[in-house]
Amino acid sequence: MRFLLVVSASLALALSTVPLMPPSSAAAAGTYWFHGQPSDQTDKAIGVASATFNQSGPTGSVPVVQTTTGVANQDFVANLLTAYWYGPYPAGTLTGQLVFQWWWTAPAATSVSVTVFADPDFNAPSSVQPEKIIGRGVVQLAPAGAATEMQGAIFVNGAVQQHLLIQVAATSIITGNGIHVFYDSTGTPSNFSFVPGPLPVTPTVTFDTTTPFAFAPSTTVSASFFGAEPQTTLERQIAGSQSGRVDPNRIFIDWPLSSRTGIGQLSRSLDGGDSFRLLYDRTCAQRSRPNCLTEGGGDTENEVNLINGDLLFADQEVVANEALASSTDHGDMFPAARQFAVSNSGTAVDRQWLAWVDPSLVSVAGLPIEAFFSYHVPALAVHVMAVTTSGVPIFQTLPQLTDVSQSGNLRVDNTSGPGRGWIYVPYRNGGGYQVASARATGYATAANWHANLVTTDQPAVFPWLNLDAHGNAYAVWVTNGIVYLSVSPIDDARNNPATGRPATYWTPRARITPPHRVHGQ
Repeated sequence: MRFLLVVSASLALALSTVPLMPPSSAAAAGTYWFHGQPSDQTDKAIGVASATFNQSGPTGSVPVVQTTTGVANQDFVANLLTAYWYGPYPAGTLTGQLVFQWWWTAPAATSVSVTVFADPDFNAPSSVQPEKIIGRGVVQLAPAGAATEMQGAIFVNGAVQQHLLIQVAATSIITGNGIHVFYDSTGTPSNFSFVPGPLPVTPTVTFDTTTPFAFAPSTTVSASFFGAEPQTTLERQIAGSQSGRVDPNRIFIDWPLSSRTGIGQLSRSLDGGDSFRLLYDRTCAQRSRPNCLTEGGGDTENEVNLINGDLLFADQEVVANEALASSTDHGDMFPAARQFAVSNSGTAVDRQWLAWVDPSLVSVAGLPIEAFFSYHVPALAVHVMAVTTSGVPIFQTLPQLTDVSQSGNLRVDNTSGPGRGWIYVPYRNGGGYQVASARATGYATAANWHANLVTTDQPAVFPWLNLDAHGNAYAVWVTNGIVYLSVSPIDDARNNPATGRPATYWTPRARITPPHRVHGQ
């Protein structure tokens, strides 16, 4: 599924954040220790467990242990697939942070998502109660073979009448397996405290209601084929574009046509979109596709290198394999030497993406690179490959990113800004919307990639990312029918490569869907 979002908005970007309050400050506001019974873990399977909390410290020497999973519905109250505690809490409004000091074991570095419900209703017709949530955030866990003290905090904001439910879910189906939380013993006195304080500043969105705009008459791209999930690339000249190689009037549209016949299609306009012509290889004209040596019919993707004008076309061979073809004459021909099946080492493949790169930025074994090609193994990993200026993909047998449920469109910073030469991959997993970044020159090594959380929201469709002419990153997603935006300003010290790492800091989400608009309108 693809969607096009056009928003006219000005953003006041909030570049400040609220620091983690130290545990000593939290203790002054009152500490609540977790308690339970040895049967807490098994009791979850037969009803609400007795796991709770109060302001009395533990007295026993044997800890109670719960585990959690990465497949839980985090909006489901007292979900047996999570670890949770339910207890009384004074009535009032909580605005600030819950700070946790707790003991965990974890086979590898991972994270957990902490959700706080105020006064959940266990007798309601549905146990899925997102309206009761007053806070959700991600807390990091370090590798630990024995119960080890760890700390974290999440923001909360909302009213409580009598009770809180604190629920913890693993964010990864890979690194989240085999993690355990220990509590209710003098050796593992896991607890939390509320620290009042300001919330992160949400950017202001101002909708432009004064600038008029109009649509030209629509153009029928094809009167013969029904194009599902079309995607469009408009050429544009930039500093560095080679003379005569990039034409603003040239537009490409691709779509998958049929998995049964292995057809993905590509059409081109030379007149700014007033008309389109299907690009097809006459040696297999009956297939009505731009190249003959590969299959298709799954997702399609096209990209133009804005330096040398080369056109790339990626075709998914259903969900079994990927394919790549490229053209040096804007789609008139896709030479056989530039057509490749992209073999994979996973059990299946899904949703490929292309991103052009200035060939002067990256080379592999002396060969200039003109694009990056990514795809993901469903629910597991992302492979990122480089494509040389000869159109040859450099295969990656091992993934560059793991713990990926759904990947989004990768991007390369080709600007003259501070982030020039960095590559970004957006994706979603159990923890929410993530963006991983690496220097493009180090793309092949998994250790060079680092992911940061944009939001704990679960995007309903692809997590989308784009860069502006200075290298600021914009993340867009849809949750519950509402479009949200977060920005990663490249000049922020946390993002500028001179002092930090791109995609580290993201502004709090801003709602782009106007308040009077609701899902389905």
